[in-house]
Amino acid sequence: MRKRVFSPAGAFRSIALLAAAAACRSAAPEPTEPAGPRSVFVLEVDRALARDQVWRLQDASDEEVVAVAMNAVRRRLRAMDFTVVLQREPGTPRFQVSLPAVGRVERELLTSMLRSIGLCELFFVADEASARARGIDLASERARLDSWRAQNPGHALERFNTLEPDAGGPARDLAWITAASNLERSDLGWPVLLPHRPADCIGATSFVRVWPATDARGEPALGFELRPSRKQDLARITAEHVGSRLAVVLLGRLVSAPEVKPELVDTGVLEGRFAAGEVERYARTIQELRSPLTVVSVR
Repeated sequence: MRKRVFSPAGAFRSIALLAAAAACRSAAPEPTEPAGPRSVFVLEVDRALARDQVWRLQDASDEEVVAVAMNAVRRRLRAMDFTVVLQREPGTPRFQVSLPAVGRVERELLTSMLRSIGLCELFFVADEASARARGIDLASERARLDSWRAQNPGHALERFNTLEPDAGGPARDLAWITAASNLERSDLGWPVLLPHRPADCIGATSFVRVWPATDARGEPALGFELRPSRKQDLARITAEHVGSRLAVVLLGRLVSAPEVKPELVDTGVLEGRFAAGEVERYARTIQELRSPLTVVSVR
């Protein structure tokens, strides 16, 4: 039965995630890989897609684009309390992600999360109460962002997300997302909470299919059908956030922030102020998993 969920997106070398020069300065070096069993993911960055359509880094070198992608992975995993080691394959767009060994189910969830980064991800918008519950002072975080923007006018917001907290960047559990131009606060950035567990990550790979649809008002929207294996996860995290705003992030842009409703559903629509051509493009891109990150191998 269809219901609506939400109403009104060869050798490796260790490197520090320091995006080229000043824009991403002060990122901390990765720790030395500890002994013991590890799970390793090898990823490849589509630098053109990442640069031009996801993080809007038009002036960035290939090196910086890869560094920004690596940082996006690192921040999501650190928010889950993983000790992460990232290593770059010299001269290529590939890097590996190493973390303490995880079981099959968690490995599959992490693989899905990695494939969804920059393509389609669902977060929860941080408000004063939800931020405080994670030990985050949202007003101070906004002041950090404003200070960085004053010093780096015109720079892509994802560059701010690469900075460590002690270097003026966002808190560990927080990221800032640029909103589509037709949304409120599109010029300010939206704070979102990064998931604490792999099972909390809902994104492009969580859907069986996505298609152009219309909402209750007849406006363009994205229809979706959730994979059976993710139904309980979506039900759980939405039940925990009833009344919060869901951040629908597509191709690096927040396109909609509807209030989370209590319905338990697996099929519905993601609403936003879409043009008809946009929903067709988004649906096709998600369905084809045209992501800036490809998971090459997992071991």
